[in-house]
Amino acid sequence: MAVCEVLRSNSRTKEYVQEGEREGKSLEDAMSDGVLEGMQTFDFELERLINAGVVEREVGLSYATNRTNLLLHLDTQTGDSAHAQVPAPQPSRRPAPPRPSPTAEMEDLIER
Repeated sequence: MAVCEVLRSNSRTKEYVQEGEREGKSLEDAMSDGVLEGMQTFDFELERLINAGVVEREVGLSYATNRTNLLLHLDTQTGDSAHAQVPAPQPSRRPAPPRPSPTAEMEDLIER
């Protein structure tokens, strides 16, 4: 299974690349805020897969970019404390939903 980050070009991300990141202005922040534009962070996708039961909790946490933040997000959603031992969810037997056409997505990435 592949999990990836998606960074799309917009004025905010261009600024951060050209002028550098500063406190409160990072590419990760831009990706988190850009979900409606098709952006995603690695840890957000891990969180989504863990919540869907596709990836076991401890496996997802072991690959997280920021394990502490991911654990906090997961525990906040389920109401557990950060120190509670929570059993890993069982993998779902349902097939993954279909993804959008990669051709249409790639055309959106090309700058003209």
